[in-house]
Amino acid sequence: MKDIWQKDKIKDIELKNRIVRSATNEHLGTIDGCITDDYIKVYHDLAKSGVGLIITSHMAIDKNQRADVTHICVNDSRNKEKLKLLTNTVHDYGSKIIAQISYPGHHGSKIEGQVAKTPSETDNTKALSIEEIKECVRSYVKTIELLQRVGFDGVQLHMAHGYLLSEFLDPFYNKRTDNYGGTANNRYRIIHEILTEATNSIK
Repeated sequence: MKDIWQKDKIKDIELKNRIVRSATNEHLGTIDGCITDDYIKVYHDLAKSGVGLIITSHMAIDKNQRADVTHICVNDSRNKEKLKLLTNTVHDYGSKIIAQISYPGHHGSKIEGQVAKTPSETDNTKALSIEEIKECVRSYVKTIELLQRVGFDGVQLHMAHGYLLSEFLDPFYNKRTDNYGGTANNRYRIIHEILTEATNSIK
């Protein structure tokens, strides 16, 4: 068995040890989705304490589709310098950082005045059109490109807990009859498109 302090590797990411902090929401963004100094300090302290790999709390890919009022949005231009500060802070201690990103799905209904968008329409959500799905894919890719530019070591797609991508996978929530619903392959299609386009984009 490997010692937790032993160096390790995840694909091309060299880790100084095998200690990982998984994504945990700190709720430390501003009410309009901006990164705060308190948020940066959490990651500073994690890196300083010796965590080898840090996965961030989930961050939104669309400032008009957030899961709660403190949900940080990657693509808000006000966050670019803070994101760079975040990665630099973690890297200063030899730690690596992966960004978790999400689209809220039905969780978007938690913000007053925001229309939540899901694979299929419900009492309090609107079904995504094909064009909106394509735009969602483009937003994921744009977000991944930005995260690479500001120094993140990797990206994790949030695909659990009823967020959009998990809703597409689950036939209980996904009642679509087009190419994004029905078979397992169709329900996975949006994720396949995100991964394929992002991989081609950042080569």
